[in-house]
Amino acid sequence: MQHSNFYEIFRTYQAFALTKIFYSNHQTAGFEEHVLVHKDHPAIFTADHQNALIDALNLASSVSREFQLFFMTRSDVFGSAFDKILHGFKMRPIYRRQDNIVDVAKANEETFNEMVTELGNGDRLLIFPEGNHGRIRRLRPLKKGFARIGFQAEEAHEFTLDLLIQPTGINYWEHLYSGAEVLVKFGPPLRFSDYVERYQQNPNKALIDIRKDLHAAMKQLIHHITEQEYYDVIEFSREAAGPALMRESGEDPNDLNLRLLKEQGVIAYLESQVDETSSDWQQFSEDARAYKVALEAANLTDSEIHSHSPSAISMYLKGGFFLLWYPIYLVGALLHAFPHAFGNRMAVKNFKDDHFHSSIRFTVPMLMYPVYWLILWLIGWAISWSLSFGFLWLGFIFITAVFSIKYARGLKTFKRKWRWFTMTSKKKSELKTLRSAWWSQLTKFMTSPLPTRV
Repeated sequence: MQHSNFYEIFRTYQAFALTKIFYSNHQTAGFEEHVLVHKDHPAIFTADHQNALIDALNLASSVSREFQLFFMTRSDVFGSAFDKILHGFKMRPIYRRQDNIVDVAKANEETFNEMVTELGNGDRLLIFPEGNHGRIRRLRPLKKGFARIGFQAEEAHEFTLDLLIQPTGINYWEHLYSGAEVLVKFGPPLRFSDYVERYQQNPNKALIDIRKDLHAAMKQLIHHITEQEYYDVIEFSREAAGPALMRESGEDPNDLNLRLLKEQGVIAYLESQVDETSSDWQQFSEDARAYKVALEAANLTDSEIHSHSPSAISMYLKGGFFLLWYPIYLVGALLHAFPHAFGNRMAVKNFKDDHFHSSIRFTVPMLMYPVYWLILWLIGWAISWSLSFGFLWLGFIFITAVFSIKYARGLKTFKRKWRWFTMTSKKKSELKTLRSAWWSQLTKFMTSPLPTRV
């Protein structure tokens, strides 16, 4: 098994930056019981692909140092002076039909053979088997590449490798910006050994069966909405109702695994109720869309309408807090404006596909910060020529960087609450009426028996 110190240093740094700073709430579920217990087994990690590079970074940040993953990466990333660095990060090119390759199988032969060797050495590989990315909360059909590599590896070792497939779900509650919530969830692994007999008798059937079983396993780990015509209704209801149901039952909405389970339940119940001939469903879809439009127009979320109205004293105290600490936030924001502005400009200007925006908004500042902080420290030290002041200045730089990020996120939440607090009684009543119509039918649906077909 290859263990790269270069890889681990970078992984540790980016994991801290990603989970503690870039995202406001980053959690992992199922790692100890489904992954760590199999740490002596080679494995192919298969994850859904809703974003771009940041999907791989989120997964790498959610495993311990024993799990250094090889990454199957789209081929157009390679072909520059940075190829050696990419290889150092264990990234390997994978070619697709959309890359205008005449013979995709032959183009991937070298990478596949290398991965077969590495799996035989006990290593792990990450593949996004959907073969493309998309933010629609639905698991797309899986390609056969992961299965072919796995069976080739087993065959090369006379089917004694006991290679695992590790189903993984990467769940974003917001895809494009920092401050979002992310859950990486691992499910029970599948074993290639369970399909060996079928593979030896009929390889194509084995490939179909293992792909079907993996698809079913991965669906359990993500938000999976199959309905297309009423996707917007179910997606809005999932996002709004999950936290509300948890608050009503005394559960913590910040527990992302529990929230995922609750929201999966909302999806299942609503999809079981879709019926264009049903007056109840038609009314519900109209109520959901009306409430959604009203929330967007008011720049609010369901949380503000559903939660207890804050007291005037608490709102004024919180407002005073933000005013008091605003100068510190402003200093931190100005000190660190350049890396963030540069990363945002690169994302918007150079990538028309906004799936890449969060990846660029994270990776560019992350790579710039060590050099940028060094420059800031040298400026402060050069002005004072005092080593003691230099260390104090460095500490101030770090503290204001983190504080400005936390402050900005807290202020964003406070502004929503303030809008609700200062809204006229008439407008509040309208929003509450819209919510009541949507919520009463939703809870009615969720008390009905769930059909066995769902």
